Amino acid sequence: MTSQVISLDESLTLGELQIVGRLVDASNATLLAEVGTNGEVVKCIYKPIAGERPLWDFPNSSLARREVATYQLARASGFRCVPTTVMRADGPLGPGMAQLWLDDADYEHLVRVREADPVDDRYLQVLHARGSNGEDVVVEHLDDARLREVALLDLITNNADRKGGHLFVAAERVWAVDHGLTWHQEPKQRTVLWGWAGEAFNDSDHALLAKMLETLEDESIFDNLLERDEIQAAKTRARELLGSGHFPRPLSSEPNIPWPVF
Repeated sequence: MTSQVISLDESLTLGELQIVGRLVDASNATLLAEVGTNGEVVKCIYKPIAGERPLWDFPNSSLARREVATYQLARASGFRCVPTTVMRADGPLGPGMAQLWLDDADYEHLVRVREADPVDDRYLQVLHARGSNGEDVVVEHLDDARLREVALLDLITNNADRKGGHLFVAAERVWAVDHGLTWHQEPKQRTVLWGWAGEAFNDSDHALLAKMLETLEDESIFDNLLERDEIQAAKTRARELLGSGHFPRPLSSEPNIPWPVF
């Protein structure tokens, strides 16, 4: 008799989860775990709701659900940049988020801080600043279609914390993680991916934005993850972006780059 084949989503949701380590630099409890199902073991990041640090501008105990909602939007819209992310009803430290761990991930200079000269045409400059020794430095990111896709997703989810350390390459794909500070109704965009600010959308950008708006119309995929007004705000952002025809510029009245940038 053969074992029933289950999906990765089902495995992360239902498999036996065992904590094997902790990411000590994370601001909230972020644990490395192994999930076993039918003799197969996969690694994942487990973020229990009980380990979420309260924030003044986001509802308590909501960050794990926002991470899953971002994955749901990305998957249903055809994006392949967010690792499989699910809500677990149980776990060693209670309910929380489980996200597939990707082996051999590399930051690969997607985002970097370096001395201002010489200019590198492969990169788009985001911020000019002073280094620790008083030297001129820039924060910049690759002008890469895969990163551009992440930037579009961030615009719709209103990502308030897109750091350089949340972006990496594995299996020749750019991956984006850490989507807890998303889906707020008020403008919260803080990102290191401002390099396309003011640039007109191309045909691929238009298609991806339109697909995300179509996905948002099916609110059932966000059941028990988001409030209805948060979904409505995302729809409004999508419509306004499609109407504008270009990447927005940072709001001068708001902090628009996360700190630290990595």
